Amino acid sequence: MADKPAEDITKEEENTMLFYYQVKMLDLCEYLKTPIQVHNTAITYFKVLFSKRKVFHYDMRNLIAACVFLALKVENTYITAEILKAKLSFVKMHLLIKYELELCQALKFNLHVSSPHLRLLGLFLLLKNKEQVRGTTEDTFQTQEIQEIDRTLDWGKSVENLKNLMLTDNYLQLNPNEVALASLTVQPSELQGLFMTDTLSAIKKIKLDTIRRESPTQQELKRIDEKIRNIQQRYEISH
Repeated sequence: MADKPAEDITKEEENTMLFYYQVKMLDLCEYLKTPIQVHNTAITYFKVLFSKRKVFHYDMRNLIAACVFLALKVENTYITAEILKAKLSFVKMHLLIKYELELCQALKFNLHVSSPHLRLLGLFLLLKNKEQVRGTTEDTFQTQEIQEIDRTLDWGKSVENLKNLMLTDNYLQLNPNEVALASLTVQPSELQGLFMTDTLSAIKKIKLDTIRRESPTQQELKRIDEKIRNIQQRYEISH
């Protein structure tokens, strides 16, 4: 499949479509009731692929299904393609197979993805410890020092914060540990003494820089989709 310049679609329009389908992919994960770590794995696969490819190369609905399908396998929650097809009537089996291979090639068959969800869970266990928390130094932090943090922790909101971070354009460049910390429903200043100053500065920057893109209107999506279809017709890209 030869790369062709997207003459009729701007970078901003392409980013709009990529954002829209990442949101749809997270919705798809919710619909399929996938384990939470599948969300991050599927999003990562999607982002890696589109660091190399363009939206007009794909049937996007089948592409996000392929991302989730591959992520399910990697995260040890395998379901058959037939079951996926039964749950998602729009899935085309030949595209599922084709796109899964393209994802593997884009990833250079390195399918492991670091999980910020597991790190987030570890942070909750750390900060809710009722006896003591030992740092990497010889110091010991007593429970009294983290009681205020304990009261402000919210798992549901932290997971939502993490989802917003996953949808950012620079997500692949972020440190997974810092992503998990930035997802917490506490300010970095409240974590002083538990983490290094450089780490706290990094998560403060992540929190400040995280601005979720506005969801596109249906009219905007229709306009961009029409441009994509024209490009596909011009270069005879069929699905």
